[in-house]
Amino acid sequence: MDCPSRSRLKILGRARTAGVDRWPEAAGDVLPGGYRANVERIVLVQVEAYDWDCPQHIEPRYTAAELDDALKPVRQRIAQLEQENARL
Repeated sequence: MDCPSRSRLKILGRARTAGVDRWPEAAGDVLPGGYRANVERIVLVQVEAYDWDCPQHIEPRYTAAELDDALKPVRQRIAQLEQENARL
């Protein structure tokens, strides 16, 4: 689900779970590099269908006004850095 862009991918399938000892080769595939965790269980999903939902009924979680208020400090900092770069 990506609320701001009003998109959602539906995935339909059958899931199987097992301890990592059953599919040890899959354990390395699911972790991002450098992530230090012990994989205990793996869920394998056999995808049978997928579809992108129509955005009509996906409400964005943030209004433009809310984002403008939240981004004011960031925009101000960017403007300061651009002025500093221009001076340099």
